[in-house]
Amino acid sequence: MSYYLKIYQNQNEKLIAITDSNLIGAKFKHNGVNMSISSRFYGDLEYSTDEVEIEIKSATSINAIGIDICNLLIELGYCHPDTILWMDFEDKKIGHVIVVKQ
Repeated sequence: MSYYLKIYQNQNEKLIAITDSNLIGAKFKHNGVNMSISSRFYGDLEYSTDEVEIEIKSATSINAIGIDICNLLIELGYCHPDTILWMDFEDKKIGHVIVVKQ
């Protein structure tokens, strides 16, 4: 699997914006809100699962959208399935979660 990831660093804070690679450029509506998954926010560099795991470890917060990344965050213990907002996209559900690490 691959992901698009962008790092936002501000002093000691490191926000990682990450999405499944197949979602870049996707647009959809959820509860009347237009959603756009853009490379401007989620980056234009593709990362492997191993690379993502390394970046996640040093992040202070994570903004993630996609089935694969949400499942990876659950698997690694960074979030609980109940904390994910599942949205309709085409014929499937995609998840969105914001994780703040302490």
